[in-house]
Amino acid sequence: MDRGAGLPAAATCRTRAVFIVQETYIPAAAAAECGGRECYEVAHIFNMKPLAALAGLVALAEGATLAERKVSYDGYQVVRVEVGDQAPRLNRLVADLGLSTWMGGAKDGGLADIVIPPDRVSEFHSRVADLDTTTMHEDLGASMAEERVFHNYAGSSPRRE
Repeated sequence: MDRGAGLPAAATCRTRAVFIVQETYIPAAAAAECGGRECYEVAHIFNMKPLAALAGLVALAEGATLAERKVSYDGYQVVRVEVGDQAPRLNRLVADLGLSTWMGGAKDGGLADIVIPPDRVSEFHSRVADLDTTTMHEDLGASMAEERVFHNYAGSSPRRE
């Protein structure tokens, strides 16, 4: 069967393009319709299977990179501050020291849980000395490590049959 037969000239006389991924040669009989030039039928301008595979490999590589990157919270403190009417001050302090909060920024009349890296602990405490604070985690990294350990609860014992 002549693959070029019955196809419009635009389809049978297309030359190579930059984005052509797969092409099929049209037999010489069909090329004769194009004035004797070599003609190709473009099967797929964008063959999505290779692109999807490439995207999958990129995502997999990025995931592997993220899996290798571990964050340590050793020495970090988490301090709960009774905000009162000091929300603007606390939010400015968090921004100035590059701190992060749990559950969003400080709001007047609420509580703010602020995560403080070891090198900012003393400065933070000196700047909030006039506010009511509670240290929730003296060492967040140690608290997280403790949560990963499973303990037997009182009253539980192995089952005997």
